[in-house]
Amino acid sequence: MSILSELLPKKEITNYFIVLGLEEHQVRAAVAEIVGEKVRILGTGKSEFGEEENETEAVDIAISMAEKTIPEKLLINNVIFALPQFYLEGNDVKPEYSKRLKSIAKELDLKVYGFVDYVTSIINYLETTEGSPPTVILMDLSSGHMTISLVRIGKVSQHVIVDRTDSIVADFSSTLPQLKTEILPSKIIIYDFADKTEEIREELLKFPWHKHSIFLHTPKIDIFTNEKIMKSIVEAAATSFLPNFAAATEKADREEKLQEEESGETAATAYSEEIVVEETSPEIKRETGKRFGFINESLSEKAAAIKKETKPLSVKGTGGKPGLSSVMSFLSEKLDSVKAMDFSKKLATILQHKALTLLVPIILVVLFFTYLLLNFPSATVSLITYPQPQSTPMEIIFAKDNSQAAGSVPVILIRSVTSEISGNKSAKSTGTTLLGDKAKGEVTVFNKTTSAKTLPKGSVLSSGPVKFTLDDEVKIASASETGEGITFGKISAKITASTIGPDSNLSANSNFTFQSFSESTLTAKNNLPLSGGTSREISSVSGEDRGKLEEATTSELVTQVKQKLVGQINPRERLLDQPVTTTVSAKKFSAEVGSEAKDLSLDLTLKVEGFAYNQDNLEALINPSTLSAVSGFKFDPTKTTVRIVDTDIDKSGNIKAKVSIIAYFVPDLNLETIRNDIRGKSYTQAISILEKVDKIGGVKISPVNKLPFWQNKLPLNPKNISMAIISR
Repeated sequence: MSILSELLPKKEITNYFIVLGLEEHQVRAAVAEIVGEKVRILGTGKSEFGEEENETEAVDIAISMAEKTIPEKLLINNVIFALPQFYLEGNDVKPEYSKRLKSIAKELDLKVYGFVDYVTSIINYLETTEGSPPTVILMDLSSGHMTISLVRIGKVSQHVIVDRTDSIVADFSSTLPQLKTEILPSKIIIYDFADKTEEIREELLKFPWHKHSIFLHTPKIDIFTNEKIMKSIVEAAATSFLPNFAAATEKADREEKLQEEESGETAATAYSEEIVVEETSPEIKRETGKRFGFINESLSEKAAAIKKETKPLSVKGTGGKPGLSSVMSFLSEKLDSVKAMDFSKKLATILQHKALTLLVPIILVVLFFTYLLLNFPSATVSLITYPQPQSTPMEIIFAKDNSQAAGSVPVILIRSVTSEISGNKSAKSTGTTLLGDKAKGEVTVFNKTTSAKTLPKGSVLSSGPVKFTLDDEVKIASASETGEGITFGKISAKITASTIGPDSNLSANSNFTFQSFSESTLTAKNNLPLSGGTSREISSVSGEDRGKLEEATTSELVTQVKQKLVGQINPRERLLDQPVTTTVSAKKFSAEVGSEAKDLSLDLTLKVEGFAYNQDNLEALINPSTLSAVSGFKFDPTKTTVRIVDTDIDKSGNIKAKVSIIAYFVPDLNLETIRNDIRGKSYTQAISILEKVDKIGGVKISPVNKLPFWQNKLPLNPKNISMAIISR
């Protein structure tokens, strides 16, 4: 190998690959390139499918969309699948899904390198961007499944998968009893896969967090955008490709060197090359499933960690300059030659002094670098630990003034904060109403008594179950006796049915009785049919529709106005979740009860009152002397908090509350001993040592001052290692 070839930069190889993210009815594709140690997304595509037999076609469409930005002559068939958790069983793909992946690869002529899962990819992305292993709840919402992944310090503690229903709140509630933990993280990340992800986030914000003791307070809910998802799975996939590409490049370099040696080119160099062998350190290999949070500086380092491969042999040239060993060898040979010459003792002494003169600068340089090595490098080692929580229940009273004596029950002062908010909300009407006309006609009224009768307008008469009323007042003559018998008094009268509908259209000669008279006194009969009765059913507004819409609108406005109220309080003040009182300032429905309408809307203006308290006053309830110490742990006042469990307002306006004092105990570690144990160790060796220390869950190493010849190693001087304990 020539010196010129060593000096000139080598041309970096560009490698291309495809990442396919598969969902229940959706495919996402990305085409990416790796140049050196950098990965770049060239294009993305997305396609949906209904039935399983259309999945391969959807994959083809998504890949075609992603390949639009690359040259037509470039044919890419290297692929890595990105799979959701419900595709997996342990570390393997479920058989039914594995069959589908093989079918896709065969039909589209793709070379499969393996798969990555969404959860691990996103954890790696968060760890890289945030600088430390995340503690978070990941929520994957597909059309048929909800997957909850509980992540602590960059490690997946548990997956819970449930079938989706119409209610996201009910689905989320069903997962909580299955989570095996006392306290859940205060951050939730929703994958941006589902339709209306922002609406789902708003629904989750209405979840009654304060009723669940596993949440210390309302968690922060973020949406992990599609762009971040694609970037995370592409970076995870790239780490699978890089070691293979690196090995191919090194093989080409070795073949080129072999050809040069055979042609005799290396014989012309002035100095021999120094062969540096990087031995495989046993501590590099970690136990399966172990993850510690120190930040890798490059894609190749990350790939090496994921693939658990050790570094290969490397050859370093001297660039035409003699090294320290060459100088010493040269001086030794010259001194031996001088001693062997037959000169006087004086001349030999002078020559020896000259040799010492040459060694002094070298010794000074060595001393300088030794001093530099002992004093310049510095680093921060963060030990990530799990604190031990301890909960103590207590009852308190929130009051507007101190005059409320409560005996031994502590009193916390509160102040009122108010705001006004307006909003509009619509909903579908669920009521039904019958519209139509009443039947009408004429009857003959018969008076069977010997006295005249007067029937007022509106008198009720009926024929079976159907009722009618008289349109006008009716006077009926009395019955009279004749030689042949009794003749009833009679008169014609107009009647109208009491209700609408065709049931009132009675045929001729129907018999009627009066509600206020017996059948032996008054009766009626129609000579002609009654007609005109019609009806039809329409969608209308019910009273229940209006009540539910007002309740939903009020709840939504209260959630929004709480953010405004928080903006009105001081930094150390907190807003009570309950009670929040509301007063309606203005209310207008778009339709009345019973009116025909398919939709109902409401314009509502509320005046809302909340109550704020000082967090310092609440935390003053914490008495460390009453807490039971946990063996091997020490009390951490910075993390201890007071959580309000339940509140209830009494007749006097005071708020009785049940609170839980949650004290945290962190591991009591001997940091001085740890410093001495890891000083001068490589990052990998230090992690191997620290992961054996009880109560340490993760490690983050951050170099502060670095030397070019002392890379990825901790300082030799323990005083230059700053230790920090991070509790999750």
